[in-house]
Amino acid sequence: MARRHREHYRTRLCPVERGRGTIASPGLAAFPRSGPRPSRFGQKTFAGASVIAPSTDHPPRPATGGLPRVLAVQFGSRRQYAMPAALAEAGMLEALYTDLYATPGLKLLGAPLKALGGSAATRMLSRNMPDAVARRTKVFPSWSWKLQRALRVQNVEERVEAIDRAHRFAARSMLRAGFGGADHVLVQLMEARGLLAAAKQKNLTTITDVNIAPSTERIVREERCRFPGWEKDDRYWGDDVLEQRGLRPPTDEVIESTDIFLCPSQFVQDDLVENFAVDRADTRLLHYAANPRWFDIEPDAQPGRILFAGEASLRKGIHILAQAARLLRDKGKPYEFRVAGQVSDTIAARPETGELVFLGKLNHQQLREEFTRADIFAFPSLAEGSAGVTFEAMASGLPLVTTAAAGSVARDGKEAYIVPERDPLALAEAIECLVEDRSVRNRMAADARVLARTYSWDGFSQRLGAALVPAETNEPTR
Repeated sequence: MARRHREHYRTRLCPVERGRGTIASPGLAAFPRSGPRPSRFGQKTFAGASVIAPSTDHPPRPATGGLPRVLAVQFGSRRQYAMPAALAEAGMLEALYTDLYATPGLKLLGAPLKALGGSAATRMLSRNMPDAVARRTKVFPSWSWKLQRALRVQNVEERVEAIDRAHRFAARSMLRAGFGGADHVLVQLMEARGLLAAAKQKNLTTITDVNIAPSTERIVREERCRFPGWEKDDRYWGDDVLEQRGLRPPTDEVIESTDIFLCPSQFVQDDLVENFAVDRADTRLLHYAANPRWFDIEPDAQPGRILFAGEASLRKGIHILAQAARLLRDKGKPYEFRVAGQVSDTIAARPETGELVFLGKLNHQQLREEFTRADIFAFPSLAEGSAGVTFEAMASGLPLVTTAAAGSVARDGKEAYIVPERDPLALAEAIECLVEDRSVRNRMAADARVLARTYSWDGFSQRLGAALVPAETNEPTR
């Protein structure tokens, strides 16, 4: 399986000049449209953390009452710590291992930096952890420092290896702390590398939250070949680079060391099964949820105002959106296309994106205003896990025009029009249909908000518990 994946990777990618980040394009015709492709917890208590358990020098304890005891591992506050919070609510959280979060002491120390506008300080101070999770959290600050240092390395290949070292160093630190009383270990995709393999050796059930499709790196590199000059060459996790340097590709390691794959969308689930030889029985479809703070928006839709939110990148289909906007303008439909999110100077300056209004990165209130006045949410992504902005748009009462690769729960013809990836004509036609047919647009908008309410974070812990403890057996999944 791993060899098959690596051979596919080698044969499909365009040549890249090592160390220079330039791509030789084989021409657009060479790339057909593609969908998914192929212990001991330390006795020292850290700020805001507590000592969890004294020892792991014994076999994992049986789950109490049929519920697993889960050690969750994640870098940062992904979805406001939704996964460990759900585990805590379900009575399954043994501990959370993470890098840093906004403890009361850290907030006090960081407040002056935040007041000065420091982006790093602002991000750190926004990591507000639920009390039920904080009580069972152990922090590994060096994970953050080493990873941030690695991300500043300029050479692509050296950066990939530095990131890999940072994750493996964190995993070794966690192994020294031990697994406590956990019988399950849940790690975010590609993080704390080596920890899953070590847990598997101790007969623990290993779980990966596959928060983005593993084929993403290949898909993006193909797109950079098709559209040279839009973005610099880079990697997400760099399987090819690490293998060339005699190191183990992290994708192979994850596939071989994971017992349960949590998939936030059908797109991710299909990618694992079809392109990485994962048994579908080992996957669990676990949709994310809509943040309730978007439901109180009172829509004031401006007809023809199209909103895109997220980084303006090839992966998220910004070039496809730009082509669709131009097609509509040429047809006499000069709709307003607004892009809320980070954008590089290169993409913003390209003549192809001239029909787009780049707003830059917005704060929460500014983004609320955009959702309030938008008519349609367009998100032609090529690869996601399950894009949180699609939940936000639906909760705000917006119909979607998106792709299957976006991983949205929206259904074609009900809350959204689902168009093929890399198809600007289909995107343009779907947008025009919704703008010009107000009854269809309004029905989809209302249905989108109704559907979003069914995916609440309140019910996420139940769905997570069901994914780990099948109802028919009431025994932890092994």
